Amino acid sequence: MKTRFGVRLSTISIAMASCLIGSVSAAEKPTPTHPSIEISSTVPSDIKGGAGNASLTDAARFAWQEFIALNWAAVKQTGGANTRDTPDTHVKFGDPGYKGPLVWHTFRGKVEIFPGAGLPPGATKNLGGNTYTCNYDVAPQYNYANGLSSTGTPPWINLDENSQIGLDHIFAGAATGAALPLGTQILFMAKANRTDFDYVCPKGWWLPANLATPQSNTAKQIQKTHTDPTPGAKDLVSFPYGTIEVKAAWRKLGPKEDASRFYTTTVRYYVNDSAVPTGIAPVDDTLALVGLHIIQKTPSAPYFIFATFEQADNILDPNGKPVEDADGNYTGSATHPLRPDIQSVNATANSGQSFIFTEGELGETQTQLHFANVPNTGLVTGTIKVEKREHLIADEVIAVNKEAHAAIKTYLEKNFPKDPKSPWAYYKLVSVQAKPIDKPTAGVTYDKPDASTYYQANSTIETDYDLQVFSGQFYPYSPELPGNKGGTLSNTITDFTADGKPFKNVAYQGSAYNMGGCMGCHGNAQHGGADFSFILAGGPDPAPDTAGTLAPVIINKVVKYLQEKK
Repeated sequence: MKTRFGVRLSTISIAMASCLIGSVSAAEKPTPTHPSIEISSTVPSDIKGGAGNASLTDAARFAWQEFIALNWAAVKQTGGANTRDTPDTHVKFGDPGYKGPLVWHTFRGKVEIFPGAGLPPGATKNLGGNTYTCNYDVAPQYNYANGLSSTGTPPWINLDENSQIGLDHIFAGAATGAALPLGTQILFMAKANRTDFDYVCPKGWWLPANLATPQSNTAKQIQKTHTDPTPGAKDLVSFPYGTIEVKAAWRKLGPKEDASRFYTTTVRYYVNDSAVPTGIAPVDDTLALVGLHIIQKTPSAPYFIFATFEQADNILDPNGKPVEDADGNYTGSATHPLRPDIQSVNATANSGQSFIFTEGELGETQTQLHFANVPNTGLVTGTIKVEKREHLIADEVIAVNKEAHAAIKTYLEKNFPKDPKSPWAYYKLVSVQAKPIDKPTAGVTYDKPDASTYYQANSTIETDYDLQVFSGQFYPYSPELPGNKGGTLSNTITDFTADGKPFKNVAYQGSAYNMGGCMGCHGNAQHGGADFSFILAGGPDPAPDTAGTLAPVIINKVVKYLQEKK
């Protein structure tokens, strides 16, 4: 069962936080005549002036500069030195004739850093100990513990996760026919850059036995001092500045969808196949990018800066019309974010989380984004439609999206006057977290003006209700339930520890924070000694998840029973 960025729930508890930033409406902050966003192939190394001093506008511009640079064409991939992670500056951004990999595509997939079997591709063991010489630039190879391995040169995008951190499966669109068995299911992948790999591989930290002591000692230091080790530490876990990890969501487009509004490329996913020895077979197919997380460790943000982007048409109303425009303005009229409407009864120091929801006839999902939680986990089960975000995109972010789209439009019209249309005009920043803040009161919903930043979530990567409103940690509990016989319900969230104390998931410069959203989630990996990296915490991957549309589960009575027992 996979979690975000590759860790398993049984390996480390998870959770998901933000920036304390004032609110300025988009109307008060018009797009400047000369946009400050540059169409550049250079990934910014930090926010100008430092993350701690950044406004949400500053952070959003930084995120867009990352997005543009990482979606630049990569140099020709020959396996030679410094070819992966490298932009081809002879190719213009958004060139409609370019068909090769983009820069972030050439990052290493998590199974290339933490192979299920053998050494990471390009690594050789040195004599006299558990150290390795590592070559980052060799062609991609995907080797799993179940015996499944890639041959030849597989696609750069390896979709080996089929759920959101093991909580739920997500569907959208109306793919039919040749799209099966994938159907409308959204699949995921995680990657990391050269800086990440060159820190992990030489130490042999892709092997749990080699990582165990450094990770344990790091966890003890962080929990005691609320301070990270020095970046680049050898015997404790602390990635160097410039470490970047990405996670992306992909799906099949339907025959009536406008493919020109999506970035599409050849990807690999996996299906069950009893005819092959491993029982799993790869499928190479064309899918569309619908969501992208980018996290980067910078000198002013050693806790990483967390940015998340989406395609414009992810959330549709029942008539198939997007509920947001390309910049992120909400144009819909939904009464509640989810159908059925779900409300949390937050966990307390003495009790687990439960839910209040309204049962009812849902009808057909049509093309709407929808999800089904894994049963018997304490979460509401059944087919749940997404009708809008739990927290709408902030006005400051919308203004920067408008600014970025204007800069991209001007650039494309100059460089491709005969064909200036690009799918990148239909991607938007949802939010960016550039500095940690602490939830004032454990167990109470955060409701300050910057709640959309605190609870940062991508509709296709954190679709589940608890991922949209995340803080604290995931925590298993064993309530007395009809037919449960004391079994454990996992995957609900709490702001408390097992002994009822407020839980803090992010540490920075001697202080501890209960964060929400992406930063808070990855803070649980920091708390566990893995420096915000679930790829590192997850370790070797035994087998890829397989695609296949899942039957919805009938909504059960467990949550109502829990509510009645309170």
